Amino acid sequence: MRARTAAVLALVLVTLIVLAFPADAACHSFSVSVNSSMVEEGETVTVTVSRDGAVGSSSVTVTSQDGPGPAPATAGEDYVALNQRVSFTGAQPSREFQIRTTASPSLEDDETFSLYLRDPQGCEFDGDYEVSHTKESPLVVTILETGTVPSPDPPPSPSPSPSPSPSPSSSPSPSPSPTQTVAATPPPEPSVDPSEVITPSESAVPVPTRPSSPLVAEDTNDGGLALGALFRWLFLGFVVLAGGVVWLAWRGRIKD
Repeated sequence: MRARTAAVLALVLVTLIVLAFPADAACHSFSVSVNSSMVEEGETVTVTVSRDGAVGSSSVTVTSQDGPGPAPATAGEDYVALNQRVSFTGAQPSREFQIRTTASPSLEDDETFSLYLRDPQGCEFDGDYEVSHTKESPLVVTILETGTVPSPDPPPSPSPSPSPSPSPSSSPSPSPSPTQTVAATPPPEPSVDPSEVITPSESAVPVPTRPSSPLVAEDTNDGGLALGALFRWLFLGFVVLAGGVVWLAWRGRIKD
């Protein structure tokens, strides 16, 4: 009974110690990896630093170096150097960083740089930890040379502001031109040969003469006039008488 009680008390004491010192965590290993071990110049490499089986706070440093190989890349010229202290808290498993490579204008041999981990901390409770890549066995990244410099992105051209369209000016309508009236050309008069013109000869124009009324000779003999008048009355009376006789005779025949 006493032994069981002692074991329970020891377990509680260990638990209290672990809870009282949360920074002291069990740490198994740190590792570093990249998204691709071969990249073309001008591209970016993603570096991931991870820890496995760890709880609490811990940290490790990731560092880059030129080489190895016959054509080592030069930090600052071929790639941007990395020397970063990576801190983890709680149950955080990993963190990421970027390394940008630089394109060269001339065609060169493929060049290399490498990454390694150093100075791990936060594993005092369990000092048995591991790192995947050390300075002696780093993670190698190869930069493939293309010999072309990527053209810089052109600056965005400002969008042209729409220019107001000019309002169409009203053109004056042409005034109708007056219609020219063509006068009818009279037919040409026939030319007269002067030699054919008959010139009337001057002749005496007859002047009309008033007919002379017959002159009655005045009978100066008054006696002759009176005798003539008498004969005329006598002849007239004879004619009337003869007419009356004829009428009476014709009328009497009719009665018979």
